Amino acid sequence: MRYLLISVCLLLSLMAMAQKTEVKDTTTISSSFYLSFNTSTPFDLIHPRYRIGITGRINEKWAVGIDLGYGSEGLNFNSDSRGTAYRLWEIRPEIYFLYSERKKLINYFSFEVFYINHTDTFQDASYLPEGANTEVQYDRADFQREKYGLHLKHGHLISLSNRFGLNLYYGLGLKTRDISYKNIVNPEETDIVYAPAFFEIFKLGDSLNFKKEEGSVTGINISAGIKVHYFF
Repeated sequence: MRYLLISVCLLLSLMAMAQKTEVKDTTTISSSFYLSFNTSTPFDLIHPRYRIGITGRINEKWAVGIDLGYGSEGLNFNSDSRGTAYRLWEIRPEIYFLYSERKKLINYFSFEVFYINHTDTFQDASYLPEGANTEVQYDRADFQREKYGLHLKHGHLISLSNRFGLNLYYGLGLKTRDISYKNIVNPEETDIVYAPAFFEIFKLGDSLNFKKEEGSVTGINISAGIKVHYFF
């Protein structure tokens, strides 16, 4: 419910800005639809995936889009931070307010909501059960991470040619992350006190959570990246 209220407030703010702002110097970037490929997500060291999207302009000031992402152990490079059955998918609808348009450049604000579902299987590792302060070791366990939230972003759509362009974006938002472990083989309680990393203490940078702390947390989420666009 809190995300719905925040979403409505942010959307109303963007609409109010649209009533006061005029788009000027409409020029090169006149395509109604753009295909995109996110160049940042395949190189995420913890949660790599391939993310593609499509964006359509409603009028001079507004556009809507959606991004879909998918990653698996077979598609991504190996990493010690992942298990033997890594799989992740995500969906990200987004609404854009195009507040300034000049030759080969569109500046925009956008509002994005997202959902991520991530599963894996770990062996010979440990985790922190919800409500506990000492770790549990195990031989094998199935892992699931669900994450959802929203971002308010600012970006720049840059035309490199009649067909290709770049989309540079950055933003801040809120996220809720829920981690659970199931089918745990040979769990054994230890006297090891779990010490979260600095960024985990402040719930920043979900990629820096090393998948040990079970349960649900809400915190700040940072969004930034580069997309390659194809205009058609």
